[in-house]
Amino acid sequence: MTKTPNIGRAIKDARTRADKTLEQLGYEAYLTAATISRIESGKHSPTLRTLEKIAKALGFVVVVRIVRKKNGKRNKA
Repeated sequence: MTKTPNIGRAIKDARTRADKTLEQLGYEAYLTAATISRIESGKHSPTLRTLEKIAKALGFVVVVRIVRKKNGKRNKA
């Protein structure tokens, strides 16, 4: 079974490694610090567009992978 990645934790880790405050990341991503905080804490699920803004501000890109299911199980890619 594949574990669902915790996107909020990943964003917080990337932000702290980049030595950015919530306010700095929010400013650079055109979001509020409160929005970033809610995403990092798992209280809010960001849209793909929001993830793209955050990723760009942190120097990352968002990659989406769509996997076909077979017999109710994911195929290994």
